[in-house]
Amino acid sequence: MAVVHKIGELVDQCERYVIRCLAERLPDTWHVYHNLEFTPSPGRGHPYEYDAILIGPPDVWVLEIKGYSGRITGNASQLQLPNGRYEPNPIPSTNNKARILKSNLVRYDPRLAKKGIFELYVDARIIFCREAQIEINDPQSNRMHHIPDFISFLRREPAHVYAEERTQIVRDFLQLRFAPLIPNKQIGEYIIRDSISHRSKHSVTYPARHVLMRVRNRVSLKIFRFDTTLSAKGLENRKKLFVRNADVLSLLGEFPHRNIARCFPPFPWESDKIVLPLEWIDGPTLKDWLQTQEDQSFKQRLYIFRQVCQGLEHAHNLGVIHRALSPQNIVILPNNSVKLVNFDFAKLDPSLFTTTFPGETMAHHLVQHADWRYVAPELRDVNQVVNPAADVFSAGIIFFELMANRHPFNGSMKEKSVLPQPTHYNADLPIECDNLFQQMCRFNPDERLQSMTAVLRQVTLLKQL
Repeated sequence: MAVVHKIGELVDQCERYVIRCLAERLPDTWHVYHNLEFTPSPGRGHPYEYDAILIGPPDVWVLEIKGYSGRITGNASQLQLPNGRYEPNPIPSTNNKARILKSNLVRYDPRLAKKGIFELYVDARIIFCREAQIEINDPQSNRMHHIPDFISFLRREPAHVYAEERTQIVRDFLQLRFAPLIPNKQIGEYIIRDSISHRSKHSVTYPARHVLMRVRNRVSLKIFRFDTTLSAKGLENRKKLFVRNADVLSLLGEFPHRNIARCFPPFPWESDKIVLPLEWIDGPTLKDWLQTQEDQSFKQRLYIFRQVCQGLEHAHNLGVIHRALSPQNIVILPNNSVKLVNFDFAKLDPSLFTTTFPGETMAHHLVQHADWRYVAPELRDVNQVVNPAADVFSAGIIFFELMANRHPFNGSMKEKSVLPQPTHYNADLPIECDNLFQQMCRFNPDERLQSMTAVLRQVTLLKQL
């Protein structure tokens, strides 16, 4: 039997079944570590969660265990389960965990990086405890296995010549650096339901549920961590970033809108974290929707775009400018209603608010991390005064993609004297679509439509055609 090392508690029957199968069907040269977390830089950043790490004579595998069953569809970013629910595709995050483990193992013992001699491979796999029919449009879908098939694959792998020594190095590292993963951890009035669903530079997001509410109790918990090893100035700037983010979200939470993901009051947790509960949104992003809904009519696409505009109009009326609108930040619900999400780069309209945030500004953060295929060109200048016309530009790019099924500039945002026309790529569109795009996406912000209200007037006219 394989040797099982209990680091944390098993969460559910699915995990118990997978660990038991590995233990019973692999020989004692294999080691299974389960339910553990790892912080690459202790005292800094959020931990990475590992369902299981399997160490064997051939190599090392990072395992993400899922209880999926039935027909699973989706793509490289999202999966659709048989009950219609959407979840992030776990392959990218599990690959990332494998890379992090490998890089830290090499740092611990550089011999593990020596090609052809002692080199250790760390691979990622998604393990199903039940039978599932995988129909995913993802070149890495071969990383998904039902547990009996995965064990058969492992038993065919040849042992490495230095298997015993390499195994001991990895075991020593895991015992030294990994901590137990606590299932069903409670944070305030919320209980974590699953592993991290989203990670950014300054925050992580978990799916969770409210302990007291029985109806519509699902939320996303966005956790900001203040790095206590920063200098006093750096820590102060990081806190200012959070205060600015909290101001934006509190405005959106106090005055909710059907087309914006709702947020709830933030609260402190432990000594170095702030938690923001957000409305749970279940559906594909507009990016994924566009890839699978090519047969949608002009009216249906215009209905989607109109909701995007209505959400932005509401935010602008509150003095909030999104600044980073893209198909990835728009979620389509099963009834084709729209939710705008991810206001991480949002800014309070300087014409309505006088408060400023010096130091590590969101403008610099935007320049480093935004998707520039959609962001207004004037935002490249961090000193540029920003107004709602920046969101008008981003919405115009999205309008083009909705109508023409392609990016207007083929993904390359270069200033052009003549803008492309949606009707050039979709001759069935009304000519008025060209006019609207031209008015929304002028590279000079002063020449654009200046508000989403003005855009909505044009959309209403299109709706009547």
